[in-house]
Amino acid sequence: MSFQTHMNIDPPQAWPGDFASANPRYTTIGGEGACRAGAALTAATFGWLQSDGVTVLNSGTTTPDGFIRRGGQGNIPNYLGNSSMSIPKGFMVTVFPSGDFWVKSAGAATRGASVYCDGTGAIADSAATGAIKTNFIYATAATAAGEMVVITAKPGV
Repeated sequence: MSFQTHMNIDPPQAWPGDFASANPRYTTIGGEGACRAGAALTAATFGWLQSDGVTVLNSGTTTPDGFIRRGGQGNIPNYLGNSSMSIPKGFMVTVFPSGDFWVKSAGAATRGASVYCDGTGAIADSAATGAIKTNFIYATAATAAGEMVVITAKPGV
C-alpha cells in the first residue's frame, strides 16, 4: 500500500462508474447464466453483449448495449496494487442500458449533448476518429477533460 501524500478537504463527489442517483435504471437481459466478461473488462465503460447472449466485451463498432458500472465485481490483479477497474474473464457483469452514472469526461461536455465512446468502450470526444454514439447524454457539464460528469439514458431510449 502506498503512503498517503494528499488529503482532501471534502470527500470526492464519486468514483467513475458509480450510480449518480436513485432514479430508475434497467439492466440488459442476456441468455442463461448471463452476463459474463468475455475478456478482461473495464468498469465505468460501455459494453457490447455478444450474439451468444452471455458474453460481454469492451469492444465493438455499433451502439453499445449499455454501461458497465463499478459494482465491486473487479479485483486487484497487481501485487500490492491500490485499486483496479478490471473485471476478469468469466466474472459476472451487469450491463445498464439506462440509468444515471458518474464518468470522467474526455473533453468539454455540454449538458444534453450525446455521449460517445471509442471502440474499447471508453468515453470519447465526439470529434474523435471512430467515435461511436451511445444512447446516453450528459446530465451535467464539464469544461475540461478528466472532470467528473453525470451521464444518463432514459428507459427505452
